[in-house]
Amino acid sequence: MDRRHGYFDEAMETRSREERIESQNNQVVELVRYAYARCRAIRERFEKAGLKQDDINGVSDLIHIPILHKDELIDIQKNNPPFGGMLGIPEEEISWIF
Repeated sequence: MDRRHGYFDEAMETRSREERIESQNNQVVELVRYAYARCRAIRERFEKAGLKQDDINGVSDLIHIPILHKDELIDIQKNNPPFGGMLGIPEEEISWIF
């Protein structure tokens, strides 16, 4: 497709600001609920910060989630090998690791 004309995804690229914000907020809520339910380390970080998954209702609430620094990530993985509690699927569903 000639990217100087037309759209790759017209519905996504032409939606209103309100529709875009609503979609982004819904995606954040879905992602947070998924991670909270399936990733022990994420749930523990939320609890340590006094947060529950229902406290994050959209993009504007992301500021409440504690930042995960690289040195913390290394410690989390060392203490809970091999995935540090960050695996979002059951280990038996992993077909290979790069």
